[in-house]
Amino acid sequence: MSGPTPDKARLGVPDRWMYCPKSGKIVGNRFFPFKTPLCGLYDDQIEKRFRFHPDDVFNHPTVKGKK
Repeated sequence: MSGPTPDKARLGVPDRWMYCPKSGKIVGNRFFPFKTPLCGLYDDQIEKRFRFHPDDVFNHPTVKGKK
């Protein structure tokens, strides 16, 4: 599976993605729910406060240092 291309990114941010919470509460001590992070190709379409990149998942305080 390949990531988005600039052409696909120009089609816009996925429906309902913008205002979906970035993350939820840990479920059962093991599962950390989070919305699908988007790569930097979408940055020009998303206000900085709403951006959510793959690195944000791994740098989240709940996830950091866990396997």
